[in-house]
Amino acid sequence: MRALLLLLMIMVPVVGGAQTIGRIQAARAINVGYVPGQLPFTTAADPKPTGYLIELCRYVSGVLGTRLGIQGLNVKLVPTTADAAYDALARGEMDLFCGPASATLAERERVSFSIPVYVTGVGALVRKDASPGLLRVLNGQVAHTGPTWRATINAGLANQTFAVYSGSTTFNSHTSTALTITVQ
Repeated sequence: MRALLLLLMIMVPVVGGAQTIGRIQAARAINVGYVPGQLPFTTAADPKPTGYLIELCRYVSGVLGTRLGIQGLNVKLVPTTADAAYDALARGEMDLFCGPASATLAERERVSFSIPVYVTGVGALVRKDASPGLLRVLNGQVAHTGPTWRATINAGLANQTFAVYSGSTTFNSHTSTALTITVQ
């Protein structure tokens, strides 16, 4: 339990600097952003969202309220998108964001990140007749074991289609939900 509490308290730096803490203390409220409809992490926005991240952020907000001496800190849940969350945090419209986040260097210049609270990876589902080269690459092995020519580097991934959830951090907002990776 202590380790979990420590992990959650490390999330508090996401709340930010003294201006944010002052605003929370003055309002006796915290604005928590989340991305609706990402089961099991969040449910839809209306009427009362639930899910793993919602409960986690309520817990962190409660601990923050206790540390600031605010009994019954009002937690206002603010539906947003992963892309809009960074701007809302930077403008002070949200004090904390609990959702999918890519901690890039550019975003780290604008907002603070906690350590990850849920780590996942990208999985692949392939047909039984998938090429051996593709299977080797997906299993972390070398696609081609013979002489390496310019055209054989990552040949196992060439001209394959990968699907991802729209709006997820794996998803590139400039493409459709199915990505085609062509290695040249």
